[in-house]
Amino acid sequence: MKSSIEILVCRKSSCKKKNSSKIFDLISEEIEAQGLRKKISVKKTGCLKYCSNAPNIKIMPDQIIHSKFKRKQVENLITMLGKDIKSKKSKNSA
Repeated sequence: MKSSIEILVCRKSSCKKKNSSKIFDLISEEIEAQGLRKKISVKKTGCLKYCSNAPNIKIMPDQIIHSKFKRKQVENLITMLGKDIKSKKSKNSA
């Protein structure tokens, strides 16, 4: 079963220099901690074309870019995505 949300974390030079590897790890850990592994996945990706605003992540399928993403934003992002999934699920079952 494919995840309903996919988070792409840029791993190219500018983002890598700004700790995108650590952000990737923290996102993975937070998804697991919140029990959302079946709903949200995280993948490493190539350049997202916003190098001057590194590090960058992209939320799919909505294609939302988060630039200058900070480690302290991880927990809040995953919580919000989890709530969004639950909200969509309850709308579809109504």
